[in-house]
Amino acid sequence: AHVICNMMLHSGTKASFYTHTARRLTRGCKLPFTAVILWILAILYIIFIVFQRSPSTCIDDQSVNQLGESHKNELSRTIAINPCYNTTGPGCIPAFLLVGARKTGLSTLFNYMDWHPDIQRATEREICTLHSTDYYRGDDYYRQMYPTLTHAQSLITGEACPSYMLYPWTASRVHTRYPHVKIIMILRDPLTRAYSHYRTLKAANKVDASTFDQFVNDTLPYVHTVADGLDACLPTLDDECVWQGPEWQDATVLISSMYGRQVQHWLKFFPRNQILILLSEKFAVEPLAVMKVVFQFLELPAFGFKDLWPATHHDYLSLMSRETRDALLTLYKEDTKLLYKLLGWDIIKTGWLT
Repeated sequence: AHVICNMMLHSGTKASFYTHTARRLTRGCKLPFTAVILWILAILYIIFIVFQRSPSTCIDDQSVNQLGESHKNELSRTIAINPCYNTTGPGCIPAFLLVGARKTGLSTLFNYMDWHPDIQRATEREICTLHSTDYYRGDDYYRQMYPTLTHAQSLITGEACPSYMLYPWTASRVHTRYPHVKIIMILRDPLTRAYSHYRTLKAANKVDASTFDQFVNDTLPYVHTVADGLDACLPTLDDECVWQGPEWQDATVLISSMYGRQVQHWLKFFPRNQILILLSEKFAVEPLAVMKVVFQFLELPAFGFKDLWPATHHDYLSLMSRETRDALLTLYKEDTKLLYKLLGWDIIKTGWLT
């Protein structure tokens, strides 16, 4: 009772009634009856402070009905796009994930998205834990890498990880934890994407082949074996079942351009209208138009960019031998047909494999 008296006397609250009452009762704090009165006053004091200083995040139907029509629409929109409203934990639930593919302009796309005032990105651009063994460290471990937003902020957050598309078990894991997250993919001509991927690894001394032609010739014999090995891990949802070695890494350079089998995995868990699939070639020449589509997909207000210049496209096809190009066309032919079938696309839309 003495502690409660002192708290009320020195709290600095504007609740002068309770403060005055506490002063009068301080002299008699040893009496049981007075102690009971003080506990009652303390409870009233706490209730007063809660309602005075903390805006409620709990909005019932009656309260919503009292709002104007525009306010109700805005409230519904905010709750829909901001998962932080309806969750507890160390950080927000991601509202979007950029899942791949590698060497398609994914990083640039994510950087442009970060310019939007209603997007606050994760603490790291590529958290990339949903496909790795870090997944088993739990949801709190993952979400601690996201910002903590208040109920008053209508911001959304997310990450970009170009490896998520490659590993077939990632889609199931993401759906288990975040079934309402929006998925964004960006795809590029399979041949030029593979060449760009090889070029990056070569610059980092991570491949032995001195030329792309040699790399393709050495890697093609076990591409399907590694791809089937990845799919074999799907029932266990366990990345530890994947055999990893230098051949495995080299094979994933070519497998990453097999979009059909990758998109098919994601469509098993997410409806088509929850997945936005972009073309890297269009993003390179019409970045403003593509960003408009992205923000509409995320249900965000339009944002005016000032300096988005078309990207330079390299003619990697001319750097391949005719034999290498024909071998890759054969490798990707059936998979690309699968992609077109899944999405209702055709070669006229993409211009690939011509």
